[in-house]
Amino acid sequence: MRTAQVSPLLVVCLALGALAWLGPAPPAATGTAQGTAEPGRGPQPLPTASPSTQAKVATAAELAELREQALSAEDPFVAGAAVTAIGRFGALAGDERLLGLLQDRRPQVREAVVIGLGLANDPRAVPELQKVATGDEAALRPLALQGLGQLGITAAALADLEARGGWTPAEAACLRQALQDAMRGAPGTAGTR
Repeated sequence: MRTAQVSPLLVVCLALGALAWLGPAPPAATGTAQGTAEPGRGPQPLPTASPSTQAKVATAAELAELREQALSAEDPFVAGAAVTAIGRFGALAGDERLLGLLQDRRPQVREAVVIGLGLANDPRAVPELQKVATGDEAALRPLALQGLGQLGITAAALADLEARGGWTPAEAACLRQALQDAMRGAPGTAGTR
C-alpha cells in the first residue's frame, strides 16, 4: 500500500487557509502575550476567539491531516500552525497526544498548543491552561492566563490565581484584564460562565 507524502509547506498553507476561512480574530481585549515577542517590541496581542469562529467545522479527514502534521512535522512552524488550527476548530482539548505537545522541545510548538487551547472554547482546556499558568515556563504563562480569561474561568478562580503572587508585569496585566472581564461579564470572556 502506497501512502501519499504531504509537503510541510502544503500543510502550512492548509492551516493558514483554515484560519483565514474561519475569519479574522477580533482584536485582543484580554491582555498580551510575551512568548514570541521580538526583543525591544514588548508583548504581542494574542488572537481571540469569536462566536463566528465556533460555527465553522472541519471534516474528519481535514482534522486528521492537521493532527498528523502537528504530531510529526519536523518544522516547528508547520506543527504550530496545525495545532493552532486544530484549537480553532475546537478539537484540541480532549486529545491527549496533542496535549503532550505541551512538553515538546520546540518553544513555538508549546506556544501554539497554549494558544490553541485558549481558542478552543472547550471547558476541558481549563485544567491544562491552569497548569501552564502556574508552571515554570515564563513565556507560556501570559498566553495561558489570557486563554483562561477567554474560556470562561470564574472571577473567583482568577482571584485565587492573582493571590498566588509572583507574577511578572505582563502576566499581572493579563490576569487583571481577565479578572475585569469576568467581573463585567463581557460576552466571550470569563464572566459568561
